Amino acid sequence: MIRYDEVNISPGYILVILVDVVSKNGNLLLNSGPKADGTIPRIQKEHVRKLGE
Repeated sequence: MIRYDEVNISPGYILVILVDVVSKNGNLLLNSGPKADGTIPRIQKEHVRKLGE
């Protein structure tokens, strides 16, 4: 069984999806919700930072 909180897309693939969606006049929503204690998982923070670079 796949746990969705363990599935992460690489920053490079997110960029590919973003370019595709924006080229079609769309919007992309990235879901990086916090854990129960309010922290954002380390891997999600790293991916968003790399995407910003």
